Amino acid sequence: KELKRAVRELGLLAVRVPTWPEGTNPGDRRFDPIYAAAEQLGVPACLHLLSARTIGADRFDNFFFKHVFYGADVFMAFSTLVAGGVMDKFPELKIGVFEAGCGWIPYLMERLHEHYELFPDQLPHLRRDPAEYMASERCFYTFEPEEQMLPIVAKIVGEDRLMYASDYAHFDCMCPDSVSTIANRDD
Repeated sequence: KELKRAVRELGLLAVRVPTWPEGTNPGDRRFDPIYAAAEQLGVPACLHLLSARTIGADRFDNFFFKHVFYGADVFMAFSTLVAGGVMDKFPELKIGVFEAGCGWIPYLMERLHEHYELFPDQLPHLRRDPAEYMASERCFYTFEPEEQMLPIVAKIVGEDRLMYASDYAHFDCMCPDSVSTIANRDD
């Protein structure tokens, strides 16, 4: 109800999906009404972590390690949408994956593909290989300005699936030079 109001009355362009909402994977069936509404309204569901609730939050007592592994929480959550059947149930739903960079995309595509072939009985609900969904026009990913894997990922999923993530006003953002850093890349 709130998503419909926010889109129709306030002009909301997307719905944020936490990576571990209330200790549950975002691919869980209880979130289906949100995905159904997003699909009906034509707005993407966008994964974005909440740093206090990420994988490493209670594993590490050192901020260095916590920050290094924030992205793992995002791609684990994303796998529950792709391989968990959300994209099959909602064939028009688009998914954005934010604040994790893009270098992990080929790795996760290969892992999901390999495990889909090894354990198809674990995902009987899927109509397509999870890697196909990841490379489809329905998934969008953010990247950081200096990522070395950017050209490879662009080749695999397509340049039009990638979005620049400024990460403004976080301590580790490159602003105000992030746009020029991307524009000056020759790859």
